[in-house]
Amino acid sequence: MSWLPWAISGMGAVFLVVAGVGYCTRPDGPADAVRIHRVYRVLLPLVLGWVFFVGWFPQALDAPWLVADICRLIALAPAVVFFAARRRTR
Repeated sequence: MSWLPWAISGMGAVFLVVAGVGYCTRPDGPADAVRIHRVYRVLLPLVLGWVFFVGWFPQALDAPWLVADICRLIALAPAVVFFAARRRTR
């Protein structure tokens, strides 16, 4: 068992905590400041945490390859939905 999957999934857990803290500490101010806070303090850490934690935690637990691959697909599914929705709105 390698230390790399544990480190990457641990980094994902930290990103999820940062997203939670960012969600709880929304600023009062102009709409631009709120939007920038929402992107960089909530959305970006949430996406990074989701991908790193869900994608690498099963491998850290030495899950079978099929389970690890399914978890990686689940981790990338929101990105596919996001880009498909973005293309539809154009």
